[in-house]
Amino acid sequence: MQEPRVTVGFLAPSQCQILIEACEAASFSVDPNPEYLQATTDLEVDRSPSVRDLILGMGLVEKLTEAVAAYTSGLEKVTAFNDFFVVKYDAAHQRELIKHTDAGNISFMLALSPRESYKGGGTAFENTNGPLHLDQGSCVVFDAKVFHQGLPIHSGKRYLLVAFCYTDAAATRIAGNLSLTIRPLQGNRNSFDLFKTRKFSVSTLEDAAKVLAKLGRSCFIPYVATSIPSSALENFIVGIWNLHAGRLGLGIPRGAGAEVWSQRLDVGAGDYVPWHSDKDEAAFAVDPDNPKHPIISSVTYLNDSDEMATVVFGENNTLVCFGRKGQHLAFDGRMLHGVVPVGKGGREDGADGEASGQRNKRRRKRRRRRLTLLVNLWLEPPLRQDFVAPPTGEGGESGGENIDFEKAPWDEIPVSHPLMTQDNDNPDEIIAQVTSRSDICTCLLVEAET
Repeated sequence: MQEPRVTVGFLAPSQCQILIEACEAASFSVDPNPEYLQATTDLEVDRSPSVRDLILGMGLVEKLTEAVAAYTSGLEKVTAFNDFFVVKYDAAHQRELIKHTDAGNISFMLALSPRESYKGGGTAFENTNGPLHLDQGSCVVFDAKVFHQGLPIHSGKRYLLVAFCYTDAAATRIAGNLSLTIRPLQGNRNSFDLFKTRKFSVSTLEDAAKVLAKLGRSCFIPYVATSIPSSALENFIVGIWNLHAGRLGLGIPRGAGAEVWSQRLDVGAGDYVPWHSDKDEAAFAVDPDNPKHPIISSVTYLNDSDEMATVVFGENNTLVCFGRKGQHLAFDGRMLHGVVPVGKGGREDGADGEASGQRNKRRRKRRRRRLTLLVNLWLEPPLRQDFVAPPTGEGGESGGENIDFEKAPWDEIPVSHPLMTQDNDNPDEIIAQVTSRSDICTCLLVEAET
């Protein structure tokens, strides 16, 4: 097992002192987490915006990821955190920490206190000679599964910044983990998911969708677990909540609800949707530095369209979705996305003859028009108040029908150049690679091996 790796002078002593003062101002608390064998006096960085912003402003996370990469000889990189906190040892309270292992794959520990500010202390690692004493601003990186303990201090106070790091991509899809900006992840929010409905016809949603599209406005439908849906639309919203709350392990608080609207786009008229991320526009106008996003953004396709694609920019890949009737695309509400015309003439289905040509012409015309139902799930209601009343009565007796979903497939297409990012507003090059294929399909664009 690899020995712990110490980096001297990781952070300047003056910056360490600033962090200590900020943590004391924000206040420490005793963590009674029943999963821990010993309660600790901690400050959880993700719960203290002032400390988090200070750490991010110092570039500490970037330096941490470099230290982990050096420890693994560049073979692994940090993808997420299990925890990120500052622990406080005090001779009058928490003097030590019992022998234990950490969560995650790799642990990071940074000494914030000067050695002369306390007596005793140090960290003892299993199967090593003597305890490790870190000078102020020095850090140690080590395997999280190595047993270690915080030795007792006899006087003074000792502060350590600790991060439990993951190095696998799956960690970014686990609810409760922390992103590299030290904010909670909401389970699978950093991936895309495509479903198709079972035992339910989305045709029952078309009347409501056309009403909303004509109005050009959205409605808000509160989530009430005990209510009976009064229409196909409300029933479908309940089905969406059940799907995503179940797969992400979400608790649905009082006040949660769905923002619902519809889009009717015609590629022949030059329609498109520019790049954007979904947010509460009213709250954004008040506080643009802290945009509020839905927990889930989704698109449900009410018809086929071969000439318009929903493009969603992920952290490590890009999804290009040619939706089919009955499919339901869901993604993180923070993700940049839009709808673009792709300039493909539609599939001919191999038919011959004048009659077939007329049928294909009509089919192409239909596929140039795109009708979708957009549903964003909010755990807290948006600040905006200009919603219209939900359409009622559409769908007849479909209000009580159970909605089932199953995963829908997509292709993976390697691309030979860097993937699109949120800073790239010209997807034509990648779109061209997709639409130059002999077929048209929903696909995930991944980095080609070199």
